[in-house]
Amino acid sequence: MKIEETRNEHAYIVKITGKVDTASYRYFENTMLDVLETEKNVLLDCTDMTYISSAGIRVFLMVLKTLQSKNGQLKLCGIRNDTKEIFEISGVSKLFEIYTTQLEAYTNFD
Repeated sequence: MKIEETRNEHAYIVKITGKVDTASYRYFENTMLDVLETEKNVLLDCTDMTYISSAGIRVFLMVLKTLQSKNGQLKLCGIRNDTKEIFEISGVSKLFEIYTTQLEAYTNFD
């Protein structure tokens, strides 16, 4: 897994490439814990995320809960159909705001 971090006027962007699974979720979790120390609005770009395990979904949920607790926002974009199916099967897809592109997600930040 590879993570790229950038910022624009709307949010802090974390682009995930590869698999978020039991071998990589701790790296993702530690990265997100660092991000959450300073950021209030986060966009997770999942365009190049090829797989997510239940451990990865738990990190997504932790990020969502933490941002909500400080009146922040989490948006997801670019989730592939096969990966989106994992969110749906696990029953968490309705908890997230999921957009097709970064631009679409940007326009929905308050």
